Amino acid sequence: MSPREFEFPVPPWMAYLSTEDWFPAKNSFFMKRSGDLIPMALGLAVAFYSVGSYDGADAIYRLWYYVPAAVTVGFLALDRFQAKRVTWMGRLMDFMVLAVCVTRPLFGWPAVSGHALLFVYALLVGSSVNTRVCAIGLGLITLYAKIWLWNWDFTLWPGVILGIVGGFVTHRWERQKSCEPTDDPNSGFMGT
Repeated sequence: MSPREFEFPVPPWMAYLSTEDWFPAKNSFFMKRSGDLIPMALGLAVAFYSVGSYDGADAIYRLWYYVPAAVTVGFLALDRFQAKRVTWMGRLMDFMVLAVCVTRPLFGWPAVSGHALLFVYALLVGSSVNTRVCAIGLGLITLYAKIWLWNWDFTLWPGVILGIVGGFVTHRWERQKSCEPTDDPNSGFMGT
């Protein structure tokens, strides 16, 4: 008897479980719902931090301005991790966008709106409906805050421009990867 043919005794309470339950397929209910849990957990973490660390108007400001950005980051991260054509250069661009978005509220530099950068980049690179809807919502909040509340904050346009550049560069890198010739006769695109 080979080791593969040997079956371990299964306790009665585990008899109904299969490997599908431990490693669910991509189309299962768990995987569909887990895609919503990560962004919502990020949003809740930022909300709890805002309420726990700040009082009054400061907490309210962080709730309406930073929580939507955290949810958008969560959906964008899920999109990028689930994408099939992401190159290492695309991942590098994702990391650079995240670095700029995080350093702005923490250190006050660079003079680029992290929210504007994130919403434009998420609109150009994100593939799911959730990511795009959150990016549009974040964009409306950002435009309202930067234009109306803060009287045309000067960081808006550098953030929009960097988001456009980052999104198009990422698309170009990933498009080149998907169009590279192969020697596989079934691929439909042969190399020389």
